[in-house]
Amino acid sequence: MAKRQENAALKEDESTSIEQDDVVGGVITINATTNKSDRVVQATKRIGQNLEEAVALFGAEVVYSRFKQATVIEVQAIMRRAMIGETPKSDEEIQKLVAEHKPGITTRIRKTKKERALEMLEDLTDEDREALLEKLLAKA
Repeated sequence: MAKRQENAALKEDESTSIEQDDVVGGVITINATTNKSDRVVQATKRIGQNLEEAVALFGAEVVYSRFKQATVIEVQAIMRRAMIGETPKSDEEIQKLVAEHKPGITTRIRKTKKERALEMLEDLTDEDREALLEKLLAKA
């Protein structure tokens, strides 16, 4: 429960970002910013250069736990993207996408131009939509 509250608190601070550079000599440089401060903080963390070094540093249980957490997040993102849009996928189609997923390899379902346009229109007020429609009809 505390972990979910912590994650929710991080989501509220949407500008929080962590940028990761490549691993150099088994050390990663991490930069973090937040919209609650003007600070940019940089730190280094030894994570190893490969799986064997990561297991040696943190243990197999920790490495597997982090792998599992990252995989769940990736799969949930795939499922959410497949559930929405102009042509939402069926449960069976989503299961197929999940089964074909390889952790760490992102396969985004791109929205069509029509889907993106409809989403933008949804954000407009009724008056703005009417004005846009009039403008488009005048060009036709």
